[in-house]
Amino acid sequence: MRTHLSRLMAVVGVASLALLTALPVRAVTVPLVFTGTQQNFNGSLGASGSLKISGTALFLTFPSQTIPFSLAGTPSVTSDPTSNNLPDTGDLVAPNTNNLVDINSLDLDMLNGQTTNFKANTLNINAIPFPVTLDVSGTLSGLTFSQTGAATLATILAGPVNSNGTFSVDGNLTATLSNLQAVLGAFGSPLYTLTIAPTNLTNSFPLSGTWKSTAIGFGQRKIELDGSTTLSVPLSLVSTLVSTASTINLAIDLLSTINVAVGYHLETITVPEPGSIALLGVGLCAALGIVPIVRRRRK
Repeated sequence: MRTHLSRLMAVVGVASLALLTALPVRAVTVPLVFTGTQQNFNGSLGASGSLKISGTALFLTFPSQTIPFSLAGTPSVTSDPTSNNLPDTGDLVAPNTNNLVDINSLDLDMLNGQTTNFKANTLNINAIPFPVTLDVSGTLSGLTFSQTGAATLATILAGPVNSNGTFSVDGNLTATLSNLQAVLGAFGSPLYTLTIAPTNLTNSFPLSGTWKSTAIGFGQRKIELDGSTTLSVPLSLVSTLVSTASTINLAIDLLSTINVAVGYHLETITVPEPGSIALLGVGLCAALGIVPIVRRRRK
């Protein structure tokens, strides 16, 4: 009786495992959560643009002129990006073959509370009766990405254990520029400081890179997104300063773009479907019934 029961368990185990491997390929939606120190974001700032200025200020006259605008040095920022700080964490869609086939509602807080200060190279401005300088500085924070359109994915390597490919996700890039000020000076001393209110900027931006899916056992997968790109944040200041008391009638037009050259790494562990786990457990437990049969026959 025990022999027949063991044989029955063995048959059930093998059949369960066979059924698990023979499941049809179908898309499975799993939560998309990027959090922890295994996430990585490295960015370095640069800028390009120009400043146009003309008019009068105090006792100075500014002939109309255009001056190149760039950042001093290469400010940098490092963070652990997360999807937990935003309302919609999104999800990944992958079939049982381990391929990634879609990405929905991808929202990322890229800086995760980190900020970086920047300062422009001093602008030398021609003025009468003597030249002056203009120093522009500020802080970049709140860099986020929110998916607004479809994701485009391509598979390069497809396999039951390792798969990889490329992805591109349409979305909006949002950033905050704060602590903005422009200081007009001469002979090493400030003459006038223009303080600019914090600005929230939003640009259309496709986030792209490569994806990798690795089976790590018990139906779990490690999904990784990697990429390097340049994020463009516009910095503009169009202002006309007029003050009869200080005899100021000055037009300032700063049109620039802060470019953030970044490299990023995101990863998450997906959880298998409950039905797959149950079937795998039944198969493994039942298949163990083969061992007692073989041992008893050898006695």
